[in-house]
Amino acid sequence: MELRARAMAWAARRRAQGDGPAALAQALGVSTTTVRRWSQARSVVAPVALRRVEVIEEAPAERTLTLVAPTGMRIEGLTVATAIAILRGLA
Repeated sequence: MELRARAMAWAARRRAQGDGPAALAQALGVSTTTVRRWSQARSVVAPVALRRVEVIEEAPAERTLTLVAPTGMRIEGLTVATAIAILRGLA
């Protein structure tokens, strides 16, 4: 029997003895909302079959920078290396 189903069977017995959702949640170590959702579930969803996937690692997108001069001139789309070269040339 699935763990959740066992927990809900136990909870049903405890509820019949007068325990409320808060006491059940504390005893199970879950939130009150979880106990309520589990109790209201009408049917157990059939497990989904796993599918084989292929993970393709993509190269990270090149980060670009915008260089803004004190005069307001903007140079956009710079790579880090290009920005460093420009700043070294201005120094």
